[in-house]
Amino acid sequence: MDIPKLGEGKFALILANFETGIILNNDGSYFLGDGNIHYIAMNSEQAAIDRAREIVESAGNIEVMIYNGTGELIQVVRPPDAV
Repeated sequence: MDIPKLGEGKFALILANFETGIILNNDGSYFLGDGNIHYIAMNSEQAAIDRAREIVESAGNIEVMIYNGTGELIQVVRPPDAV
């Protein structure tokens, strides 16, 4: 899986099953490298963090990795009871 490089000021959210680490498409299906969209683009770091928290809170078994516009991992948002 390639990490999207969206450019300065943009952020990509990538979802994964917290228990298995399997990357998910935006529709929750497993990412198989088949052209499905596997990230959510955001226009600010705070918007990315807020959206990641919303996703994790609504689906307790998902973690969200936040990448900056150059593809650098800046944060992982996990379920509150994650070890």
